[in-house]
Amino acid sequence: DVASHDVEAEDEAQDDEALDAHAIFPPADDHAFVTETMGELLVAQGFTDRAITVFEELVRRAPSNPALANRLAELKARQLSE
Repeated sequence: DVASHDVEAEDEAQDDEALDAHAIFPPADDHAFVTETMGELLVAQGFTDRAITVFEELVRRAPSNPALANRLAELKARQLSE
């Protein structure tokens, strides 16, 4: 019936919203997703430790990029204060 279908659809929507960020974001060590954008998305979602892993890899790949090194230092300092 229509009412039970609506309830089922609502339950599915709530399940989708409850997805863990680990299911949404790939592991930080998945090199296909090691980008500055992914790092910043992880920061925005509160996953500072995973963002640090991403930025560590980015700095490893581009050691002469001061912006990446500075962002990594900022994130490590933030992690210490949390």
